[in-house]
Amino acid sequence: MKKLLAILLTAVLLTASAAAVAEDFYAVSLGWAENASGQRQKTGFTESFENYGWTNYSIVDANYDPVAQTDQIRAFIAKQPTALFITPSDPTGIAEVVREACDAGIAVYLSDGFVSGADAVSTVLFDNYACGKTTMTYLLDTLQAKYGTEETIKIGMIELPSNESWHQRDLGARDVLEQEKYANIEVAYQWSWDSTGAVTPSATISTWLAADTANELRAIWCAWDGAAFEGLVLTGESRPEILYTGCDGGEECWTYMLNYPDSFIMSAGENIYDMPRSLVDYAASYNEGETVPRLVLVPGYAVTSKMIQDIDSVRDYKVGDKTMWELLLDYDLPGNVDLLNQGLTENGLEAAWVPTI
Repeated sequence: MKKLLAILLTAVLLTASAAAVAEDFYAVSLGWAENASGQRQKTGFTESFENYGWTNYSIVDANYDPVAQTDQIRAFIAKQPTALFITPSDPTGIAEVVREACDAGIAVYLSDGFVSGADAVSTVLFDNYACGKTTMTYLLDTLQAKYGTEETIKIGMIELPSNESWHQRDLGARDVLEQEKYANIEVAYQWSWDSTGAVTPSATISTWLAADTANELRAIWCAWDGAAFEGLVLTGESRPEILYTGCDGGEECWTYMLNYPDSFIMSAGENIYDMPRSLVDYAASYNEGETVPRLVLVPGYAVTSKMIQDIDSVRDYKVGDKTMWELLLDYDLPGNVDLLNQGLTENGLEAAWVPTI
């Protein structure tokens, strides 16, 4: 009888254990997903979940709408997920609901954005301030090398103040403009991203061009690549002297750089894939009771059009089983930058892929 009871008890415990495992649920609230950055975040999460065998998960997208993301996160809170991963559409706009999730005892992980006041387990993001400083410095140095330091040089700025994390790019760029050596640089045009979509970068730049009757506009600093893409469609052929810089990187960015190498001169290549991959690793460790990093900054690359042209010139050259172009498209996967530099060196080109941001 005792033996039978022991067997039954063991069976009950095993069933309960299996049920507990089955109840593990992972939630992902993407602030955006329609562009390369958002899709790379999504891919990073899904592939990392697969690596751990986590099949019970849900991914939703707020399409840059903090109100929608707040509602989505509240719905997840009601389900009490094992872990909640968030890419903030607007860190300030969703701060309250993220704090609610933390206060409810949910392990919250933040990707590509810092939410003030929220006790997240871990936050992994890009140094947006350094990005803004790097791209603006390169842009202004290029302009002064071309036009000198005495003549007034007029530029435009397209900024992202509606997202606190990305707004750091604007702040870094503006700190560069405050330097005395750039006193001849004048910000003649400025526009902040319209989250409603009522006004686009294309419409804004068109207005600037119409006002620039003397063709004095020399450059447009953009807080993200998409704004530069829209500008290049307008000016790449008709006003090639107008220079652009952006931020984010990826295949579309590299293609625009190849098409307009003398106009689209720099973008900051983020290690986007690193963000979700690192956070899922941290979640797995945290589930086991281990301590994980509270805040991590992923490295980034100051990518010039020349760097892309160099890779394009040997795009079919293979390092291992991948071509140079394939490595470029996945530059943020572990080891791929080392292979890119190896291929460049083997072809007598500069191994310029060094994380400087």
